[in-house]
Amino acid sequence: MKRILCSALVLLLTVGAVFAQNCEIRWMSLSADEDEQTPPIAKQFLCNRLGALMSAGESDVVGPYAQFYITSKSSVMSEQLMGSAPPKTSLVLLLTLYIGDSWGEKIFAQTSLELRGAGNSREQAYLNAYRSLNGNNAQLKSFLEEGKQKVLSYYDSEYPRILKEAQRLASLKEYDNALFLLSEVPVCCKGYEEVSDALSVTYQAYVDYTSLKLLQQARMAWAASPDRNGAEAAAEYLLAIEPFAACYDEAMALYTEMKAKVREDWDFEMRQKYTDELEIRKLEIEKAKAVGVAFGNNQQPRTTNIIPR
Repeated sequence: MKRILCSALVLLLTVGAVFAQNCEIRWMSLSADEDEQTPPIAKQFLCNRLGALMSAGESDVVGPYAQFYITSKSSVMSEQLMGSAPPKTSLVLLLTLYIGDSWGEKIFAQTSLELRGAGNSREQAYLNAYRSLNGNNAQLKSFLEEGKQKVLSYYDSEYPRILKEAQRLASLKEYDNALFLLSEVPVCCKGYEEVSDALSVTYQAYVDYTSLKLLQQARMAWAASPDRNGAEAAAEYLLAIEPFAACYDEAMALYTEMKAKVREDWDFEMRQKYTDELEIRKLEIEKAKAVGVAFGNNQQPRTTNIIPR
């Protein structure tokens, strides 16, 4: 099956007043239409259009990959060449929309809309038909809301399994993957407090692991060249160590050792430890989610069947 991932259309969206404010769900918009008669530019336009509909309101685009998606399949109900000068193509399309789970290969919601478009070319007729998709359409609104509620219900029931899988990945030191799974869970879902705690614990383990590797690289750079050049090379690694890393005091000790030996003015200072626990917690969650999003941005959809045949 031919699929096109629309880059930059993994979406954060707010599910209206029904749910808690800032209840964010990540999505991706996919073009998976097998109809080879549809012009490629029209497929891409529709993919982007669907992404815009999903991100209406206070939502933000955050990347190209997510578990849940919106996609479509179109078929031509009628096509006419109108005898004007120049001649125009008139189309009536049946567009079926799907919201689903790309990992579980499940469809959560679907609806069909009749679209009409005309233009000086077949391509233009398709584009004009897709432009008629309107977020104020009651049927479309109901479809989007149904899909969003199904996704939230999924997280309400599946968060214990997500926690276990994240723990398993963390035990294998696949921290970025674990953080990705945890960061996908919306704030408004049942069990989010446990997920938030797991985010903090996993991110701390990730920081400790990566910071220790950075410290080891800094020590190697300093040992290879115990002078200003070596200190500057080591500093590049030390600067990346978080102040709340388990090895931070060891990093400070190396910094002090290097500074004492170089004995020159040095444009380098280790970041200081945080003292405000609330700020630490907030920073941990923000950075943990950033690691998860970065991991997701490097993935590809892992589905072979995202729409029914």
